[in-house]
Amino acid sequence: MNARRTPYLLVLIAACTLVVSGCSDDGDGTDNNGGDAGGDAMGDAGGDAGGDTGSDADSGGDPVISFECPGFEIAEGLNSGISISGVQRTFDVAFPANTNQEMGVVFSWHGYGDNVDNFKNFFSAATDAYADFPLIVVTPEDTDMFPIGNAQGLDWDIFQTRDGVSNRDADLFEAVLGCLNQDYDIDPTHVHAIGFSAGAIMTNLLHARYSDLVASVISISGAWFNDQDTADNVNTMGFATLNWDPLTQSSSGAILMTHGGDTDVFGVGGQQIIDFELSAGYAVPHLVGAGRTVIDCSHNNGHQPHPGLNLNHYLDFLQDNPAGATSPYLGGNLPSSFPSSCGVE
Repeated sequence: MNARRTPYLLVLIAACTLVVSGCSDDGDGTDNNGGDAGGDAMGDAGGDAGGDTGSDADSGGDPVISFECPGFEIAEGLNSGISISGVQRTFDVAFPANTNQEMGVVFSWHGYGDNVDNFKNFFSAATDAYADFPLIVVTPEDTDMFPIGNAQGLDWDIFQTRDGVSNRDADLFEAVLGCLNQDYDIDPTHVHAIGFSAGAIMTNLLHARYSDLVASVISISGAWFNDQDTADNVNTMGFATLNWDPLTQSSSGAILMTHGGDTDVFGVGGQQIIDFELSAGYAVPHLVGAGRTVIDCSHNNGHQPHPGLNLNHYLDFLQDNPAGATSPYLGGNLPSSFPSSCGVE
């Protein structure tokens, strides 16, 4: 647990009644708050919102990034003290070595209790990993949102996303992407998100809110709160309301999701709060029913990234699944490099 949360310790039990990532109670004396996901999960690979999609399709069917830049410049590395919709924000940006080319953008969202300094290592090697797929990697820092108080969330603004209602982390997404699009040559078909736990739920929220633009995402132990079965099985104990707009029907869009078996759960005080394995089971028919291609990767390591997936698998998935295109994985055509625990739904 980070020192910045020390003032909350007396209300930690109450606040964790809707934990969608950390606050581990696995009994092994470790704090599985997502921190180790940032450092070693890649294995041998090394290393104004308001519901506006901001991505109208052009005549060729590709999305168009129409977000405005609110007037700040984005620098390499840590950007801090930037006001977005009245909230001071911090985010790290990693650029490819050559920025004079068309580039994709990936937003990388950490788990509850983690921080930008740690989690930026999780995907930063993606910038130049593939010469033909240069990426800008944006790793935001959260704003200490809590299930109680005026600005309710869990690190991220993940409880509600509704048409016409502002969401502070969607506001950050729009502002940063708008500024990047203003200053660089951004490929609108390759705007993606990846996240772990609470960050996976934030990733899913972006796909739900901007499904024509953020069409393909990587969700590592997450959940979809616009699926009623999932929402009904989150024990909020009255501290939060889960209220997402329905997932729109689409003929494209792909989700790579991982989940860690029977121990991919969170509970406190003898009560289970959320079962990420159960949420994954609900997510598959929910997503497939809305026209998405789902690459479902199971494992038995609990609330951790899939041990058989590395940076190359993630990049292959993102490169192969641009916005507006039918997934080449349909019909079970998953690349042979993926572990046998992954299947196409």
